[in-house]
Amino acid sequence: MWQNRAAGTLVKRGTKLYVGQSLGPLVLQVPDLVGESPRTALLRFSQRNLKLGNLTYVETTATPGIVSEDPPRGTVVKGGTPVSLLVGFPSPPSQFVMPDIIDLPLAEVRPALESRGLRISNVKFESYPGIIDGIIIRQYPLPGAPVSSRDAITVVVRQEESGVFDQQQPVDQQQQPTDVPVPIPEATQTDTNATPP
Repeated sequence: MWQNRAAGTLVKRGTKLYVGQSLGPLVLQVPDLVGESPRTALLRFSQRNLKLGNLTYVETTATPGIVSEDPPRGTVVKGGTPVSLLVGFPSPPSQFVMPDIIDLPLAEVRPALESRGLRISNVKFESYPGIIDGIIIRQYPLPGAPVSSRDAITVVVRQEESGVFDQQQPVDQQQQPTDVPVPIPEATQTDTNATPP
């Protein structure tokens, strides 16, 4: 209810008084925010005259974003009501110790690393005397460094510009069969919960 003169105010006879009737308190519904980002939620709240309540994060294997909200979506609330959000974020990838893959064939190393979720994203080729084509001569990260599925692994592989084997390669490497599997060092998983010495 609204009026243009406060109660108890003295007015002259014949003064016009204006009175307005209220439609009641502003009633809103909590929007559906599942899967949205916290930034999007803040924008939606400002558009609907709602407030952000508690913001809690939790690890999840699902798509990152808002997992749930309180009050739940569709709940009828008053303007300015705080809405708390539970936001999921991806779990960190497993950490491994980078193995020593120098002097091993790229054709054997790549599938071995990929089976552990690691990837060789960059392969460079250089000529190197005394080594057959396809052998890794340098690697990054270096052996012993921590590595995960998010890290890019770069290797430098021996390859002649002409595409043929080096004629100066040692006799024992010339006689090595190309179809014999070469053992790949294990990419050891690190224990993130271990207590340092």
